[in-house]
Amino acid sequence: MASMSFQAAAFLTSPGSASLRRTCSGNSASTSLFMSRTSPILRLRVVAMANPPTDINEVLSQRIKEAEDVCVADSASKECAVAWDEVEELSAEIAHKRVKEGAKKDPLEEFCKDAPEADECRVYED
Repeated sequence: MASMSFQAAAFLTSPGSASLRRTCSGNSASTSLFMSRTSPILRLRVVAMANPPTDINEVLSQRIKEAEDVCVADSASKECAVAWDEVEELSAEIAHKRVKEGAKKDPLEEFCKDAPEADECRVYED
């Protein structure tokens, strides 16, 4: 009896960039993974743009008015709690900015701006 050999190949493509190739040869079968580009590459561009600076105190007063309007009907509602949480977060942000700006100022530097001829403000070079 003559032995017959045959080869059959089936390609299963996935949405990605890999292809599965199943090869049958006689009674044995094997599966191989071939990397090939099956779909075009998508390139996205992300552009970050800054919002125009807004006065945070104005935003805070606006949020307070909105919170009061939301809480008129039901002060125990979730919407009311969320509105006042936003107000609290904005207030905390304002307080943190105030502390941060205060930490940057050195009292001696401010004094020396007003009185540069004072003994404390003299700079000696070697």
